[in-house]
Amino acid sequence: MVFPFLLNIFQDMVVLYDSLQLAHKCILNSFYGYVMRKGARWYLMEMAGVVTYTGAKIIQNARLLVEKIGKPLELDTDGIWCALLGSFPENFTFKTNDLKKKLTISYPCVMLNVDVARNNINDQYQTLVNPVNKTYTTHSECSIEFEVDGPYKAMIIPASKEEGILIKKRYVVFNDDGTLAELKGFEIKRRGELKLIKIFQAELFDKFLNGSTLEECYSAVAVVANRWLDLLDQDLFFSPPDGGLDESNISLEEKLRRERSRERGLGVTRYEWVKTISKNKTIMVPLPGGG
Repeated sequence: MVFPFLLNIFQDMVVLYDSLQLAHKCILNSFYGYVMRKGARWYLMEMAGVVTYTGAKIIQNARLLVEKIGKPLELDTDGIWCALLGSFPENFTFKTNDLKKKLTISYPCVMLNVDVARNNINDQYQTLVNPVNKTYTTHSECSIEFEVDGPYKAMIIPASKEEGILIKKRYVVFNDDGTLAELKGFEIKRRGELKLIKIFQAELFDKFLNGSTLEECYSAVAVVANRWLDLLDQDLFFSPPDGGLDESNISLEEKLRRERSRERGLGVTRYEWVKTISKNKTIMVPLPGGG
């Protein structure tokens, strides 16, 4: 009975560290945007410029490297999606003197990290060794590293409507078992979109996994698309109030617009701070025009 208990603890720790990693990622990814805001406490445009420039150069160099061995699919500010041949080496396992221990590395990950270390290593990294005398040691440090996710079964990227114009951050990724790994940029994930479009996309996306050839895949997708086109041609749909938006999927901007429209209907044109029963607390209340 001990093993299930230890397993639960392990799973809880995995969730905990995943959450901490996500929190750190959100903080670090948004900090450079914060320091370039003039009202920020730590406003420093030079820092924001260095961060964005360095990140862009790392992704650009990664793309040049990937183009030699595969095909880049999507570039992001902090990563790159690519397609590699199935025969390309993925993992290598090294045997150590201790027969019980093995060292496994991801070849694509190490390949990209070597390129980063060669071009972006910091040879002036200083560490405080004596707080009293304020002495530091200087050494080389490279804290920017790639991590490899995947491989995945499929990545669906929509084509651009106009030549020469790329669509960024709009894709669907599926795991080998057919489950959805990542979805970005589509209406099904955004609030404030028509439910009609969300239902259509929910039915359509997993059909890209059907078939063993490109023609069979497109045929499976076409079945869904043609059925929806037939429904539209038969005029079975009507326009619901507010374009199909309700309080469950309405965007924050739409909520603010509706609230403002309601206030105008009541003649609210200004606000005033009013003291409450609590001496140290005030609230803002709407006042009608001419008040």
